[in-house]
Amino acid sequence: MLGKGLRHRRVARLLTLSELATASGVSVKDLLQIETGELIPSAGTLRKLAKSLGLGGDKLSPLDTYTFTHPRRVRQKLLTRMMT
Repeated sequence: MLGKGLRHRRVARLLTLSELATASGVSVKDLLQIETGELIPSAGTLRKLAKSLGLGGDKLSPLDTYTFTHPRRVRQKLLTRMMT
């Protein structure tokens, strides 16, 4: 689900894997593995990707306090926000 959402957002913005990798600082290999569901990204990686895809600001700020104490919840909330 996360991978499909990420790919959808990337393609909708006409970005290649390489372009998103450059913009976000996440490797092409990791992006490909995230898109195919082979890798579950950390909350920090999700933040980088969201920012690079124009999903920053108000969509991420409520999650800041959860980052270190509830990393799985952060990932789920970021995923939910990326998909909407």
